[in-house]
Amino acid sequence: MKEGAPIETYSLKRVTNLESLWPEIQDFLIKEEATHNLLLGLLVHFVSHPESQSEIVYAAVIRDKNQEIVMVALQTENHNVILSQSIDVEPVDLLVKDLSAVSDRVPGVLGPQALSLRFASGWHQRTGRRFVVELTERIHELTEIAIESQSLGIIRQVQPEDRDWVMEWLQEFVREALPHQATDALQIARRSARKIDGLAREGGFFVLEVDGDPCSLVGYGNPTLNGIRVAPVYTPPSARGHGYATELVRAVSQNLLNWGYQQVYLFTDLKNLTSNRIYRMVGYRPVADVDSYAFLGDVLTP
Repeated sequence: MKEGAPIETYSLKRVTNLESLWPEIQDFLIKEEATHNLLLGLLVHFVSHPESQSEIVYAAVIRDKNQEIVMVALQTENHNVILSQSIDVEPVDLLVKDLSAVSDRVPGVLGPQALSLRFASGWHQRTGRRFVVELTERIHELTEIAIESQSLGIIRQVQPEDRDWVMEWLQEFVREALPHQATDALQIARRSARKIDGLAREGGFFVLEVDGDPCSLVGYGNPTLNGIRVAPVYTPPSARGHGYATELVRAVSQNLLNWGYQQVYLFTDLKNLTSNRIYRMVGYRPVADVDSYAFLGDVLTP
């Protein structure tokens, strides 16, 4: 990450016709597919389902003086702005300037560490809104399974009749893992639970049961061009410490590889040493670190 190129070196274009720019955007993001798996998964969905593009609040590409894309940014309704990788940090300043001129509905930002901090600081300077670190995460990638099954229970696909308890678990997951979004736990759970009714290969949930009782839940979705992301991973407190999450993540990851995905992606909270150790055991390897910042509702005034 370097700094020094003047902001005038770059130009920003808002994306109003995703299909026309998609080949260029895809070529840029695919160079680091694992790092960009969240962005790619969303954009692949919007290109495949144009009717859902109304969920896009803001999208932009930033080019250098040679008209090469150096950064992509996307915000969907009620979600953080997502930043791609960028060699320089200055494109972020151009992004903040443009986005702040058209919207004040930015709950936060997620992106590579230096870029997300630059955005949060710039947004604070322009809007007065304070920010706090929401999550420090590491993106992982898996191409093959490293451990054998421990045969700890029955693993099956979640079905529509499981919706009630899945909704409860998803809300608990949000409250525990995303405390700054706890007030929106029900809305987030509903959005995630849509995968229960979708195409199984593109998104859904698996559950591990012991003696007929659900003990761990793993979701997957947001397929990119060559991979797919695992999320969320949740085991209720009463069932922790038995290896259920490890067994279920291993099984789900293997299923996704068997279905033809070349890579499986996963975000981990860097503060959760246990989960990071578990995923390394399964075969996940670190790719990049990203931070998310939440903007608080209050505004600092002189």
